[in-house]
Order: sequence, then structure tokens, then C-alpha cells
Amino acid sequence: MRDLHVFKRTQLQKSKMKCVIFTIFLIIAMAMAAPQGEKQPSCSPMYGRCQVYEDCCRYLQCAFYAAKCIPKQGVIVPGEDQRPLGPGPYPPNVPLD
Repeated sequence: MRDLHVFKRTQLQKSKMKCVIFTIFLIIAMAMAAPQGEKQPSCSPMYGRCQVYEDCCRYLQCAFYAAKCIPKQGVIVPGEDQRPLGPGPYPPNVPLD
């Protein structure tokens, strides 16, 4: 009779452990499937690396020969460039908004 009681207790412990392990795996799976936070659009600051015009921040252009963002030459029209402003330093001809 005593052996039967021990057997039932171990079976109960095993079933509880299976439930705990299943719950842990379920939580991990849900955490991995959850959407991650949206990344802010980033851009290369002045003299940062670039490959195309869109890699550079607002009021900068990509110097393809040097692969760096340099200040835009000529007249800058406010509101024309919609790229992110990005971190400083800013070119000297940036319009004050």
C-alpha cells in the first residue's frame, strides 16, 4: 500500500513538472513572437558614412568619391528635404526653423 502512495506522488510531481516546463516554453515562444519596438529612422551625420543620398541626414548630400555625407551646396529651401534631421553637428547653412 505504501508503494502505491509513493507511486501516485511521483506521478503527480512529474505531471506538475511537465506543466511548468510547458508554461516556460510557452512564455518564451510568446516573447519571441511579440513585435519589437519600431526603430527610429537613422541617418548619417555630417562626415558620416554613406552610399546613397538617402543615407545622409537632412541638408547633407553623399560625396560618392569619399563615401561621406557633406553639407549641401547652394540655396537650401526649407521644407524641401523631408529626411530626418539627425544628430549634430549641423552644416553652417542650415535654415533656422
